[in-house]
Amino acid sequence: SGKMFVDIKKINLLADGNVGDKADVRFDYSMKLNGSDLTLQGDVKNISLSADHDSFPIFNLTSDANLATEELLKMAGEMAAVDNQKISGKISIHTALSGELNDPSFSCRINYPNGTVMGRQINSIAADIIMKKRELTIKGLEIEHPDASLKAGGHISLAQAFPQGFLMKNGGQQIDKKTPSSNDKIENSKEQPEKKIDEKKIDGIDINKITGKFNITAENIDAGRLFESENIKGIKGVTSFKLDFAGSLNNPEIKLTLRADNAGY
Repeated sequence: SGKMFVDIKKINLLADGNVGDKADVRFDYSMKLNGSDLTLQGDVKNISLSADHDSFPIFNLTSDANLATEELLKMAGEMAAVDNQKISGKISIHTALSGELNDPSFSCRINYPNGTVMGRQINSIAADIIMKKRELTIKGLEIEHPDASLKAGGHISLAQAFPQGFLMKNGGQQIDKKTPSSNDKIENSKEQPEKKIDEKKIDGIDINKITGKFNITAENIDAGRLFESENIKGIKGVTSFKLDFAGSLNNPEIKLTLRADNAGY
């Protein structure tokens, strides 16, 4: 069962009977289904209703979801070849989105207190993800397994790869959605010089300007019990490792530290 309230405001009717160029929408949505519940609240302002626009929608939305993973996989299994017996438990997700679509602020908190993933027992999974001014921070990512624990965190900068925002290009000019005129078509029909492909760029984005720093630490890995669960016997010892990554995609600095105690086969 569920209910939805949508309030549409500020749609201006022009003298010729057409709809104006901007609108605001407010959401209040809730749903409960087979052990899962979802709420979505907030508003979206400055929504363009015309092809010619010079600004972006402004978001102020929050959502809370408590999802029964068995039901989610069951629904997915009806649409694809998914083994819904390999995951169980309940996951809670809180998200918030604010600011212009071109440069939004975003936060997400995930908590998976207990269950199984791919048939393996998981004590808990937790994570906090925050983005502001195209700076992405991942903190508090923790996975607790009966035979190991893993922690990760770091920072990824998207600001240099998207200097004017996610929906801008060509030195800050907004993506043009206008229909090309007949003059544009004539001009484009002329022979154009062959463009060189820059392997560092995807759709004009220099991926090597995406930089960051990330670390993963795993401790108390009982190798014997982990491998035994995969029917590989005879391995023993407790290991740990730390992986550090820093820099850009084309020039990363990677450091791996590995330790093993009482290891053997």
